[in-house]
Amino acid sequence: MTQIKSNIPKIRFKEFSWEWEEKKINQTNLEVIDWDRWNNYPNWDDFSSEWYCLFMNAKNVTNWWFVFNEKSFITKEKDEQLNKWKLKRWDLVLTTRWTIWNFAYFDDKIKFDNLRINSWMVILRNNNQNLSSNYIYKYFDFSLLKKQISRISFWSAQPQLTVKDIKSLNISFPTLKEQQKISSFLSSVDEKIEKIKEKKKNLLDYKKWVMQKIFNQEIRFKDENWEEFREWEKKKLGEIVTFSKWKWLSKDVITEDWKNKCIHYWELFTKYWPKIKSILSNTNLEWNLIFSEWNEILMPTSDVTPNWLATWSALLEKNVILWWDILIIKWEKLYNLFFAYYISSHKQDIMKLVSWSTVYHLYGSDMKKLKLFLPTLKEQEKIADFLSGIDEKIEKVSDELGKIEEFKKGLLQGMFV
Repeated sequence: MTQIKSNIPKIRFKEFSWEWEEKKINQTNLEVIDWDRWNNYPNWDDFSSEWYCLFMNAKNVTNWWFVFNEKSFITKEKDEQLNKWKLKRWDLVLTTRWTIWNFAYFDDKIKFDNLRINSWMVILRNNNQNLSSNYIYKYFDFSLLKKQISRISFWSAQPQLTVKDIKSLNISFPTLKEQQKISSFLSSVDEKIEKIKEKKKNLLDYKKWVMQKIFNQEIRFKDENWEEFREWEKKKLGEIVTFSKWKWLSKDVITEDWKNKCIHYWELFTKYWPKIKSILSNTNLEWNLIFSEWNEILMPTSDVTPNWLATWSALLEKNVILWWDILIIKWEKLYNLFFAYYISSHKQDIMKLVSWSTVYHLYGSDMKKLKLFLPTLKEQEKIADFLSGIDEKIEKVSDELGKIEEFKKGLLQGMFV
């Protein structure tokens, strides 16, 4: 017996009971506006710092909102030469090439009045009085709609969505009143998410600022008697640490069951250790393995790119097998977390030590040359404890963010059909 799909959501406000409609976008009076392929498309010399019309690039439309960290403008004169691909309030923007289905909503929160899409985007304009633009925006984050996208987008030299593809998408919607209630409720959840993200960003910015002040010695700590610590000493890293590297794992150890859980560079096997340990106990290894010790500092050493973050891990686990090309740093005069924070705040200094030909590589012999200013062990510990306290706050906010984002995901699954 064929099961008939019910067009009623699992989660619903109690005052609504009507079944939802399902239509293709081209049946709903939603207009899909592509860019005009004509000679007036801006060239490099058409862009200006003049504050008139923001000409968007792919980085301005990410995930499901606008980001304006990078801005390029065209003049009013150039804007007036162009045709229809300019946004109006309450339009949605969709990316259609390379990164597919990033989307953003041009509501009254956007401070720019004049925005234009580029050739990798389309505008979705709502001409239907029985559809809420905000509801459509929320619906575009629904997983079943995203599955439609993945089915109809095609791969040639690049992934792409056509206007025809977008018009063929199915969307479900209730009465306008229920649309408005759904979108209003989800907007309140989004506002909560944005507040938590802002809180996390502020903590990260504060941590960055305070680390700069600490390692420039503009902020100093005092001992238990409230006395000044002695001045920091200038040292070469090779004078105070030793380096070692692990040996390659036998390919016999890498099974289909968990090889994708092997994490490159600085990430570790800790989560999967019980299963790996069981596999290893029944496997003949070609080489000896190196296991981590408590609180060792680990650094990636190959495929280091110019955008690389000087990543570190001060391990809180022991007997962890390290995957890929890891430099293990052991110290004599260093408090582990202090040095980990020191490395992460001196990315530019470390990048100067990187060698490259076809790939970037960081050698222990070069790391030994790194010059650093070193406080006493007691001050190192105070610095690390202070920064760890900030990290704990960041982690709590991150956990809070993860929970509410998971809550929103459940709402989207339950409130839409």
